Amino acid sequence: MTKEEQVLQEESSEKPQAPPTPAGNFAFDAIGTWLRKVHFRHQVFGGVNEVDVWQKIEELNNLYEAALMAERARYDTLLRLLSEKAGEEE
Repeated sequence: MTKEEQVLQEESSEKPQAPPTPAGNFAFDAIGTWLRKVHFRHQVFGGVNEVDVWQKIEELNNLYEAALMAERARYDTLLRLLSEKAGEEE
């Protein structure tokens, strides 16, 4: 094993890498950040506040809808570009 391969192997084993974000869609990063920071209000009896939980679910749903719309726009653009390219080649 060469010195470069050893260095690359050490670097890859030291740092766990997050899966890559789909090209240009940072809405997924926003969802991950939101999930790491979300906290629920606690009640004296019954655990967490049910109203707060439903509000958090609605916020998360809105983030997923925004990410889905961004992905749809991305895919529509890619399909349009692909069909234009295919039309030019004919």
